[in-house]
Amino acid sequence: SYMIYRCAELHMQHIAQGGDPFEGGSSRPLDFGHWAAHKLEQMTNYRLRHGEAVAMGIALDITYAHLIGLIHTQTLDRIIKVLENIGFDLKLPIESEEEIQEILHLQNQNLPSSLDKKEILEQGFLTVEHSFELLWRMNQSFPHTLAKKNGKVIGYALSMTAKFANDIPILHSLFKEIRNTYSSEDFIVMGQICITKEYRGRGIFRGLYQNMQRFIKGSYEAIITEVDIRNTRSMNAHKAIGFKELVRHESNGKVWSLIVLKK
Repeated sequence: SYMIYRCAELHMQHIAQGGDPFEGGSSRPLDFGHWAAHKLEQMTNYRLRHGEAVAMGIALDITYAHLIGLIHTQTLDRIIKVLENIGFDLKLPIESEEEIQEILHLQNQNLPSSLDKKEILEQGFLTVEHSFELLWRMNQSFPHTLAKKNGKVIGYALSMTAKFANDIPILHSLFKEIRNTYSSEDFIVMGQICITKEYRGRGIFRGLYQNMQRFIKGSYEAIITEVDIRNTRSMNAHKAIGFKELVRHESNGKVWSLIVLKK
């Protein structure tokens, strides 16, 4: 407790007597990671502790620094790895109904019923239609991964733990094949991935999986999903980022490729 009080005392002295009351010079480093941290604490109704929120804020600050060319990718990855290795969880669960509604809107736009034959062949399609309630429960069990632009969801990868094996009838065979084929129970299922049309081909697909891998670190060793083999765009995209086929199986009149991505 002495260390905490002493640090607070030194901090106060620096702000009050350091000649930089508006934190534009020597006090500026004290803001590192903090501009987002306070909002993150508020967004989570203060379930996030201050240190956890600052760690997330640091991750955001260095990501922005990387995006504007101030640091290299290797530096970004190294700092993120240090934060994760010392125990910080850098994922933030979906907290708003609006984000779930945006996922559903993007999902509905990419179901076969919303696409013509050319789009299905060239752009791929989604198979499963989720409910708001199910997406919310899945997210509470393990957070979905989102890509956002100007505050709007432009891509998502859904997380599905084994507890949801019986919630979606069309996926019953998926979990059955996993039990028959994959020896470990240390996995999470990627239930669906989708990116809005105008942002495809910009690396968001790979980025969603890379971040999902970061998020599952310490909880699961692998991501498992399946793809309708007729969905050639999705088959090729998953293969390109390192997914390996475990088995092919037939269900509901379709042939599925069960694939795994390990750390």
